[in-house]
Amino acid sequence: MQVKNKQVLSVLEDWENIDWNIDLVSNPRFGPRQPFWDINDYDEISKLTTSDEYIKDILKGADPRYYSVTNVFGDEPYGKYIFDNMPFDYDHRYTSIYNPKGFVGWHNDIDSTPDEWLILMSYSPQGDGFYKDYNLKTGEIIRTNDKVGWNFKRNHIGSQDEIYWHCAYAPSPRYTWLFGFDTEEKYSKAVDFVSNDATI
Repeated sequence: MQVKNKQVLSVLEDWENIDWNIDLVSNPRFGPRQPFWDINDYDEISKLTTSDEYIKDILKGADPRYYSVTNVFGDEPYGKYIFDNMPFDYDHRYTSIYNPKGFVGWHNDIDSTPDEWLILMSYSPQGDGFYKDYNLKTGEIIRTNDKVGWNFKRNHIGSQDEIYWHCAYAPSPRYTWLFGFDTEEKYSKAVDFVSNDATI
């Protein structure tokens, strides 16, 4: 996904030029979806659960155990700035911060945000992370490497009949804003807006 809209690019550039003093640290977010595990096993767990073999085993029937080390920052000034100034309409918002590093293992969001459309905007100062998703129709695992600066993606969470599996990893800080849309029409309108130098 390419972002060409000058208003959007201006907001992102302004965010980069502000000294935010970001001090949140990412941690395992244990709960119903994630079993307890030892953070000392970070390297092993992060590599395993973002590997191609892990999703292949899940699709063959293995237990889809979800692991992550991340944090949320939507209520922080540096999180709210992007949401409050982005010049298009959306219905929901989410954040994910990897600091000083982090990952989300292979998972889907059917239980939490079913049939939702998303635009993702991630900022990577080092550009050394990646995002993977699985194409149910082709069986292809698509890896998108981060570049230094802003990275953009869009997707559809799917339904029980068409589950969207994905994961992400970064060995250095990475900040992601997710804009959620309840209808494909509203989502398509926002995608058209950010992809072109136009106004809604």
